[in-house]
Amino acid sequence: MRNEERKLSFLETYKGAPEGYVLSIFRRAEEFEEAWDKDVADFSRSQIIGYLRGLNSTSAETLRVKTSILRQYTNFCRKKGLAFENHYNEIGTEELERCVNRFLLKEKYISPERLKELLEKMTNDCDRFLFLALYEGLGSYGEEYEEITLTKASGIKEHSILLCTGRDLPVSEELIKYARLSAAQEAYVTKGESLNGMNNQAFDKSQGLILNPRRNCRYPASKSYAYKRITTRVAKVKKDLNAKYLSIPRLQLSGMCTEFRRIMKENGLTYYEAFPREDMQAVIERYGYQNMVAGRLYAAIRGYLD
Repeated sequence: MRNEERKLSFLETYKGAPEGYVLSIFRRAEEFEEAWDKDVADFSRSQIIGYLRGLNSTSAETLRVKTSILRQYTNFCRKKGLAFENHYNEIGTEELERCVNRFLLKEKYISPERLKELLEKMTNDCDRFLFLALYEGLGSYGEEYEEITLTKASGIKEHSILLCTGRDLPVSEELIKYARLSAAQEAYVTKGESLNGMNNQAFDKSQGLILNPRRNCRYPASKSYAYKRITTRVAKVKKDLNAKYLSIPRLQLSGMCTEFRRIMKENGLTYYEAFPREDMQAVIERYGYQNMVAGRLYAAIRGYLD
């Protein structure tokens, strides 16, 4: 990571998104920093736009969050005399909208049927549990997705899962099934291989988790590594499936909007008409968006409802 010490110093002062998320932004910027031989804080306006387009994001709101973090990082550098201008201040809504990948946007919403097809193509039950858990709102509370990585198998009930954050969350029968299968899985199977001879892929089941880490994993089952465990696993699976459009935010928002669509259709309501309803608010709270007003949330999800 270019100017790693500087970026880590910024993280010590930054209060906002999870540390792992901010680090992922810095790491994604590395190829652009290398190409232009400069720190992301020194990007010109045109380079910032090139970088944002290169992210292939389908959400202007996601780009807004990343731009905001880099704007704060650049201000941090300026106060230390390490950067001269903050061109992130020149990036507004119009520029962000132009940086959205419209081609990928067409495949933005992942329907339950599409998710089922993807789950059937996966080799490991633990991966099926992970993707369906994200879709159903697990990981939305606490920090770094520890609701998924640190919840114990003993928390699996008949119709719900008692998460490590204390939430007793009602979930689908399908997720209960995959949670039990994931907890029972002895080893991680890579594409085209069977369990035979896979000792180096065996799981460490000493903590009795639903999503156990591999024994040789660089990221043990702890809160500090929770974000890295999730993002690394999702990246591997979507590469195996050749499904570039899969992402953690897309899974979560698709799951939430599946519930929105159901409520709106059953009651013949528009999004804004349904928003104040108790059942809509329960869904919003489940996915951790209870602090967003109707208009701001709609800006983030409208591509999933259209």
